[in-house]
Amino acid sequence: MTEKEKMLKGEWHNANFDETLLKERQKAELLCYDFNMSKPGSREQISALTKLYQSKC
Repeated sequence: MTEKEKMLKGEWHNANFDETLLKERQKAELLCYDFNMSKPGSREQISALTKLYQSKC
C-alpha cells in the first residue's frame, strides 16, 4: 500500500519521503500562495481555486 493510500484511509503514513506526496504538497503550497497574494475575487484567485479543485477530482 502506498503512503498516499494510507493517508486517504486515515492511517498512519510518512509523507516526508514519498515523492508523490511531496510533489502534491509543493503544488498545494504554490496554489495557496497564489490565492493568498491575489485580490479577493480576482481572476488569479479564481484560477488558483479552479486548479486546486481540478487536481482533487
